[in-house]
Amino acid sequence: MSNNYNTVKKENDQVKKNFKKDWKKKIVPRDWRVKEEKASKITVKVSVPALDPIKIKTTTTTKVSDFKKDIKPKIGYFPSQYRLQHNGVYLDDLNTLSFYKIKNSDSINVVLHQGLNGYQTEEGSVFNGEYQ
Repeated sequence: MSNNYNTVKKENDQVKKNFKKDWKKKIVPRDWRVKEEKASKITVKVSVPALDPIKIKTTTTTKVSDFKKDIKPKIGYFPSQYRLQHNGVYLDDLNTLSFYKIKNSDSINVVLHQGLNGYQTEEGSVFNGEYQ
């Protein structure tokens, strides 16, 4: 049993040494390197159901959540009541517009949530008189 333990300990020590060597060389996969992107000014056409398309000026480095806040006064819906869609892909609030390769004069669709039994306030949704 102790022979087995010593063999495993030697293997672990060797792995640690190799890791330290690699770390000192700063071997980092290319995918892990953060690419800094330049902010480009773009104009995006937002299509909302039952409204005329709206043109919004923004930058490519704007997060989708911030973009939703920018368009809220113009479309009349709270950001939690809809999702944005570009080329058939729903946009995640944490990503930037450039992540989805949104360019100048591209179109973004507003897809409203269905089946809301209640109304929306700044604090959250109210269903049957209780905040959710």
